[in-house]
Amino acid sequence: MKTSVFFLGLTLLLARSGVPQTPAPPTKPFFFKHFTTKNGLSYNLINCLFEDREGYVWVGTFNGLNRFDGTRFVSFKYDRNDPHSVAHNNITDLCEDRAGNIWVATFYGVSRYVKAQNTFVNYLLEPQSKDVFRDNVVNNILCDRNGTV
Repeated sequence: MKTSVFFLGLTLLLARSGVPQTPAPPTKPFFFKHFTTKNGLSYNLINCLFEDREGYVWVGTFNGLNRFDGTRFVSFKYDRNDPHSVAHNNITDLCEDRAGNIWVATFYGVSRYVKAQNTFVNYLLEPQSKDVFRDNVVNNILCDRNGTV
């Protein structure tokens, strides 16, 4: 019985090997462009990348937030004299809500980018006690399809 099963399996394997295989479709060449501070990026190491619904690529770095339109970078940095600047230069995560707002997680709270004014609204965690949220570091942010951030 074992011999019959072995020969049946071997026959099926050999029969299958004679069937021509459909070749994989040819792949397009992969193009990669390397950007640095020489190209306008605010820092050479990045923490996060995000493409919004308008096609802008947002790049979070240790030294600010960058928006790339396919040609050039626009940098957004914290300015202690401007309450409408991004909350901190260390950008840790990004997401976009249903309304098209870009939410930015930073080492000092969360910022929401207001496109119409080209400014930020900042949200800081207010601890209920000094033992909770000793700092405002936000490592991740998520925008779900229901509009919840």
